[in-house]
Amino acid sequence: MVPFSNDNLSMKTRATVSMAYPHGLVMFDPLVLCRFLEQHDLTQGDVLEAFMRDEAVGDAAVQAGCIVPMYPLDEDDYLFCNLDAEPLALDWQFSHGGLPLVVESGVLVVADLFVLVGWEHAAFTRYERQRKLSWTVNDLDVVPGSHAVRIRGARGEGDGLQGAKVFGLQLALLAPGVTPSGRPIWPHSDALDFGIA
Repeated sequence: MVPFSNDNLSMKTRATVSMAYPHGLVMFDPLVLCRFLEQHDLTQGDVLEAFMRDEAVGDAAVQAGCIVPMYPLDEDDYLFCNLDAEPLALDWQFSHGGLPLVVESGVLVVADLFVLVGWEHAAFTRYERQRKLSWTVNDLDVVPGSHAVRIRGARGEGDGLQGAKVFGLQLALLAPGVTPSGRPIWPHSDALDFGIA
């Protein structure tokens, strides 16, 4: 896995994901999520089902910042933008903040929720960067650390974004030992609405 570098002039700030599973998307650092799954003996099978069956484990993954689930969503293409690196002035329809996210590798994967159903632990343990458009899995460069992430949603306007469903991410680095105060969102799909009209 290519680590994050502040000197990297080609920092990847946008990622498009196409949904194949008509329910939602997830964000995670593959290094962090793989370690969590190993600690809970969930390296094979349907990880989504395991999180739904044992809500305490799913909640622990979210509260520890190992994964950020975003659902329910319509089956569509979604563009993720790192607003800290590339500010966008859009008419944001919502803004959900304070969600925990830990990034150690400098890589933030954005993927169709189906990636958890057909979890390929070995592939994510040795995750390779997606420099070109992928179908259901893509990634962004993110500064390593513990973050309180704010997710905004809007329809794109101009600058090649016309009509696109855009999620803008703002990642506030937290001091060591500080945890964000976001609301629990897993597995209760009605906790936050990420739908973009």
